[in-house]
Amino acid sequence: MDRLARSVVDLNQTVGELVAKGVVVEFITERVAFRPGATDAFAEFQLNIMASSAQFERAIAKERQAEGIRVAKARGVYTGRARKLTAAQLTEARELIATGVPKAQMARRLGVDRSTLHRALIAVQRTSDNRAADFGH
Repeated sequence: MDRLARSVVDLNQTVGELVAKGVVVEFITERVAFRPGATDAFAEFQLNIMASSAQFERAIAKERQAEGIRVAKARGVYTGRARKLTAAQLTEARELIATGVPKAQMARRLGVDRSTLHRALIAVQRTSDNRAADFGH
């Protein structure tokens, strides 16, 4: 049941849409079934209770993960995902793009997706803008 949807609302909507299309939705482990044209107040109650529990468990797991990452960062052992482009590659890309080389061509040359190059260039620009603002320029 908790694999079908991410929230109580999402699960109710998914089950409702399937039943409206004539599908019988049956949860074997929970022994609950939803059939077109039939209503079962207890089954709906059970669906909502189990979905609420699953949503709560996901939220707790997310909190634990975030806490673990925070602690690992504080210890210096968590650095996140490795960068696809080095500072030298970004400098080269900025220079060539300034001379008229299309970003798509530059991305192909660097072996990354165009959106990856675009995000990296924006991040570099923000960093340089922040440095300039720090020095009052």
